[in-house]
Amino acid sequence: MYAQVPKWTLSPSPIPIPIPYPTRKHQASSKRTKNHVYDPKMEILGSNENNFPFNKTKSNLLFSTVPMFPPSGMVRFNEHQYGDGSGSGSETIGRNGVTRHVEAREVLSIAGPTGSRKSTLLDALAGRQSGNISTKALASGTSVLERETIEEEIWKMRKRLMPKRILKKPRFLCLHGFRTSAEVLQTQLRRWPEALLGKLDLVFTNGPYPAQGKSDVEGFYDPPFYEWFQYSEDYQKVYNFEEGVAYIEDFMIKHGPFDGLMGFSQGAVISAALPGMQLQGVALTKVPKIKYVIIMSGGKFGGSVSKFYCPKLAANAFSSPIKCPSLHIIGEVDYFKEPGLELVESFVDPLVIHHSRGHTVARLDQKGQKTMLSFIEKIEKM
Repeated sequence: MYAQVPKWTLSPSPIPIPIPYPTRKHQASSKRTKNHVYDPKMEILGSNENNFPFNKTKSNLLFSTVPMFPPSGMVRFNEHQYGDGSGSGSETIGRNGVTRHVEAREVLSIAGPTGSRKSTLLDALAGRQSGNISTKALASGTSVLERETIEEEIWKMRKRLMPKRILKKPRFLCLHGFRTSAEVLQTQLRRWPEALLGKLDLVFTNGPYPAQGKSDVEGFYDPPFYEWFQYSEDYQKVYNFEEGVAYIEDFMIKHGPFDGLMGFSQGAVISAALPGMQLQGVALTKVPKIKYVIIMSGGKFGGSVSKFYCPKLAANAFSSPIKCPSLHIIGEVDYFKEPGLELVESFVDPLVIHHSRGHTVARLDQKGQKTMLSFIEKIEKM
């Protein structure tokens, strides 16, 4: 005798498939110990453990279905994402078990006598148990063709329910250059191949201060333009640096978490210094550790080549080599070339991309794209 269990399918109306109910012979062979006591609370606990709804009014049914309305798409669990992003199905993942929702319509609860291998079946379907699914024990007395059909249906069900792990994209806060803007940097980065940009989660924001002078990009891009802090004309004085750092940290608190920093020009100078400042405990103390940086046309505070004045807050930013993975993009005719090369020496195992252009976000040639891809693959493994 077979109970009719709904098949989880794309069609609106479930199609029943035969799942054999244990025979009396099978039940009789399952001996209870003298200390065995049936406790309904344990059935409830078992249902809650797997996040399957417990039907108090129909507990003697082989199955019961309850409408569920989980959010479609992907959900988070312990900072991991699951789902295929299509919205065609979803999972609600709890710390004590897993409930699968197909087409966000119904969830199937399987009930049966103790020892009928309910948990074993669910573990196998959810992929938590290794090995093959066999229906021979449950389908005793059935034909080979019937068993093969059941096995095929169960395999299809398991294949649909197996979670698809979506790798979390490395998330970067992008800091624009001196007297430019988030929109300018975002536009310039479109020169890079979409195949590379698609692997990164990039977030852009404007600096805290409106530009206090003429911008080099004026006439090419529309204002307004911004600054992260101010220099004197000879670069020997810095103003509002601490306020700029506090502004960045506040943005990271409100819109984070972020994994890394990407900066161009002035944004690159501050991005390069922040990991060391964070390590010293003088900046970014309220946000997670910066894991990696991408530096375009950057320089080093207090460097012998750049001769940038070093703000007091960043005095020890480069007192020891920066160990976080770094990618440095340097132009051959960039007036920041020598400061950029000096900065590279402050990082452990840096990757460097050279291009033929000047002080700009340049297109990447095949070699540069290969280096960029290797850097992305490296940080994806972290």
